[in-house]
Amino acid sequence: MNNGVIWLFMEVLTHVPIALGMAEFLYFLKSRYFSALVFFGGQVVCEILNIILKRVWKGGRPASRGKGYGMPSAHSQFMGYFIGYIVLFVGNRLICSESKKATVFWSSAILSVLVSFSRVYLGYHTPWQVIVGFFAGMATALVWYMAAEVIAMKLGLVDFFLGWGISRHLEIHFPSRITIEEPASVTRFRQFFKIQTVHPKPDYTACAEFLVDQADEIGLESKLAQGKQIVIMKLPGTDPSLKSIMLDSHTDVVPVFEEFWTYPPFAATIVEQEYGDHKIYARGSQDMKVTGSMQVFGSSSFDCCFWKETQEKYVYAVFAPDEEIGGTDGIGGFVETEYFKEMSVGFDLEEGLLGADHRNVFLYAERGFSQVTFTSHGNTGHGSQFIEGTAIEKLFPVIEEVMNLREQERQKLLALNDGSLNLK
Repeated sequence: MNNGVIWLFMEVLTHVPIALGMAEFLYFLKSRYFSALVFFGGQVVCEILNIILKRVWKGGRPASRGKGYGMPSAHSQFMGYFIGYIVLFVGNRLICSESKKATVFWSSAILSVLVSFSRVYLGYHTPWQVIVGFFAGMATALVWYMAAEVIAMKLGLVDFFLGWGISRHLEIHFPSRITIEEPASVTRFRQFFKIQTVHPKPDYTACAEFLVDQADEIGLESKLAQGKQIVIMKLPGTDPSLKSIMLDSHTDVVPVFEEFWTYPPFAATIVEQEYGDHKIYARGSQDMKVTGSMQVFGSSSFDCCFWKETQEKYVYAVFAPDEEIGGTDGIGGFVETEYFKEMSVGFDLEEGLLGADHRNVFLYAERGFSQVTFTSHGNTGHGSQFIEGTAIEKLFPVIEEVMNLREQERQKLLALNDGSLNLK
């Protein structure tokens, strides 16, 4: 029946390509993603190709639909391109769970098949015209994706296009990957920022509870040290006789003056940048919740965050309070405890500096120091005499020994230098 529910449903389906084309273009206007523009542009190319193929093949429509060329079906070619590009894009460029990828794929595939089938059901095309159109669309998607997203990128044509005045005016950008869900590491990162461990009344209890919960979630042993809320996470090694590695960071942050903040200091607001990257604005994003987060929460598995050659050694991550006010009741008190002595720390990495790129910069300009006073006693006399055994003369061997030690340490640093350190 031409007025039945199925018939009406098929009539609705036949208008889906128009809706999808509009949605693709509107998504580009909203996101300004280069990939969204490529997706829509390929759809236009696919339609132009369909017109050419119809003029070349001149295959007529079924008699019930009268005149006009029907080989291949424009609707099925549209949907073939749509599902083909979706498969390539989702598989290579989209960051999300596998279940969400499967949902996107199967919903697109089912919709594509239904739209193509509707053209046969409504009598606009023969099955063969629909099949040819569908595969022509998929072939177009493959060629277009490889040309625009792979080859053009390697040849530098994408950067060239993005450098055009009109591209900059329209703020078109190219994110290397597109995320439709927040990674767990980013969620932990933001939750950490939202805990107000700000002086003069830092909420160390909530912070410690959060850190212990996160340690449990990623499978780490954890404990609270005596006194203030110091959280120690432990990754056991295979040889407890070796000196351990300690990675320490502090959980407190300095006071804020909210009137000078563009975004609330404890909201951990995510702001998309010009080229598709994102920044998180929060107190502690530089000093220094960021360091502890990178050391521990940057991966779902603690041992993935550290050097593979340290598997024999125990690794401890220590989150201490009160660094911003001297650390006497924080790490200063912790190093006097029996537990710290039992840790047998041989190497400690404290706060560094979050780099502008993906590196964590370790600073050597803030190394600890010890002040030593050398007192020399010697003979004195009038300056016109050459007095033997003066105090300065006796200091020469000491100075020579100190300079030799300095040179030994310098040679150690040179042996580790990959060229990135300027020692002059």
